[in-house]
Amino acid sequence: MTVCLRFFSQLQRTQGLFSLATRDHPNAVMLMKSSQGKYKVHLGSNTYEFEDLPTHLLDWNSVCWTWDSGTGLNQLWLNGLRTSQKLVGLNYDVSGDMNAIIGQEQDAFQGGYNQNDSFEGDVTDLHMWSHIVSACDTRSYMNQGSFNPGNLLNWNDLSYKISGNVYIQDSDFKEPACY
Repeated sequence: MTVCLRFFSQLQRTQGLFSLATRDHPNAVMLMKSSQGKYKVHLGSNTYEFEDLPTHLLDWNSVCWTWDSGTGLNQLWLNGLRTSQKLVGLNYDVSGDMNAIIGQEQDAFQGGYNQNDSFEGDVTDLHMWSHIVSACDTRSYMNQGSFNPGNLLNWNDLSYKISGNVYIQDSDFKEPACY
């Protein structure tokens, strides 16, 4: 699977970026920014923290996470740079009823939110694929090039419910044409 999104936040505390919960596990698939330059991936009860990653505080960040259940290999891409592959979640199976949340860790299926893990900032271009997106396509996503939208989640075709202090605005991620 691959999850990609863009975010802009000046907070340096733990923030949930993407959470997919099942009835069996609230952290079935989760990506968190645990502090400045540190990102944690969760696959069920398995976790790994990537450290010393180049995170912008005053600009957009593009992040992609790939995971192959059959090999357990995980890789994080941040702002065009990739990490080495890490072994997490070998043969882990994500199945059953699922609930995806942007910007918040789920402490229970469809709920149990901790405000201290909430995201504060802007998010755009979330996509999720059922396969590992190629390095070439990941780079294209990072550089605002053309790419095939996610087959599981597609930012341009999401059904969603707004909860809390959330506002929908046009993204300013792409350079505006100023006249």
